Amino acid sequence: MTDDELQALLDAACYGAGQSCDLRATNLLNPLIPIDPAQPGTPGAPAATVTIADVARFLPATATLRAEPDGWAVIGVPANFWVESTPITVSGELLGNTAQVRFTPRAYRFDYGDGSTRATSTAGGSWASLGQEELTETRTSHVYRSRADRRAAVTVVYSAEYRFADGPWITVAGAVSGTTPPQRVLVVVERTALTTPA
Repeated sequence: MTDDELQALLDAACYGAGQSCDLRATNLLNPLIPIDPAQPGTPGAPAATVTIADVARFLPATATLRAEPDGWAVIGVPANFWVESTPITVSGELLGNTAQVRFTPRAYRFDYGDGSTRATSTAGGSWASLGQEELTETRTSHVYRSRADRRAAVTVVYSAEYRFADGPWITVAGAVSGTTPPQRVLVVVERTALTTPA
């Protein structure tokens, strides 16, 4: 799937009529990708089918957006963003039974705070971890074009699985998302000055 196809999926596929589908909203849980409630359950699962709406409430806000330079950027120079997110397993009650729900990050939608967004299957990484020079372009970087005080955030899309007791993990159709708190990015103009050696 290309980044453009992923962007189109994130923009167009929302679960539940009348629910908010604004993936840029802060601390928002969005069940994505419609499913058919009449779809038969997985063999070995309880009689009632577990839907993505059933497990969405289990997703904690755990992803963290990182940026370098930290807290600022220079007009015309790439600012690098990445998200720290890992698979999450949460215990709780599901359909009246004790269960575990596991969320695995699958896609990311970066919102750079200036109207630009990027959907990707990679969480990105620091320049050092990617083996790149500082201030170079990455798959999740962004170049700001004007001075401003911006707020960047990222929506992480997770697939979900559940299990009861020590039973097998069962995949839930669809996906759920969570958005990181916004991070301030002060976009500035770089100025150089010539000085005379003392």
